[in-house]
Amino acid sequence: MKINKFRISGFPRSGTTLLSSILNSQKDSCCLDISVEVYASSSTDPKIKNRFCTMLEAIFTHYGIIHPDFRKCNSIFEIKTKFYEFISDHYKVLNIGTKTTKDNLDNLADSVYENTKIILMKRKTDEILYSWYNKFDLPLIQITKTYKNYLKNINYFNISQELKKNIYIMDFENLVNNTDHELKKISKFLNFEISVPDKMYYSFLKNKVEWKNNSSFGDINNKIDKKVTHRNIDPNIKLMASHIDKPTLFNYPLKILTNDLLQRIKKKFV
Repeated sequence: MKINKFRISGFPRSGTTLLSSILNSQKDSCCLDISVEVYASSSTDPKIKNRFCTMLEAIFTHYGIIHPDFRKCNSIFEIKTKFYEFISDHYKVLNIGTKTTKDNLDNLADSVYENTKIILMKRKTDEILYSWYNKFDLPLIQITKTYKNYLKNINYFNISQELKKNIYIMDFENLVNNTDHELKKISKFLNFEISVPDKMYYSFLKNKVEWKNNSSFGDINNKIDKKVTHRNIDPNIKLMASHIDKPTLFNYPLKILTNDLLQRIKKKFV
């Protein structure tokens, strides 16, 4: 039977892990945290082929999974085909997805042309900045630059008519606040039944180790915490987010630049 391929993409902290885990926990579906679709099937560079094989070997070895010899394949396309066939047999599923982040629109388009459907996660700008700022020890300016570059690389979520049929943009807030409704939409898009699972499994740990906690959602098997979309966000973060959403003449608000500089000085000397 034909394998149905899909891909979850988005900026880190946009809900890619939550959605991929929901899809990974369906009876006839798995969604793995692996960069298979980043490699273009048309590539003939032996160095890229070697890098691809090394990546696959390292991941399967890490999870103790005996895998086929991908190095016998003659092309990237053959490696991908063997990968999906192996995963289908290993997990006994026909719907196979991968999860990646910070992808550019050209790479997502390449996946579409290879008959892979894309779910692109989108989250409010202030929530993205807030989540990154509290998760990672990085200056707000640096976080903002990274996110702005990402938005540019995916054309600010403006998808061409040619790709729209195969790229579904999902709002993180809708997934959290109206989960059942959103999963019905994804079911229709991906052409298989999807529901909120009783148990959640992440990536290659499908049906082995239950995934119980996430830094954003807490005990995800009990209830998705809707407070993650209704938080008291620092005014400076909101200011920077509004600047991204509605760019002004200046690159960054002077207040943010000053606060950021003071924080760096404080970290250096305290």
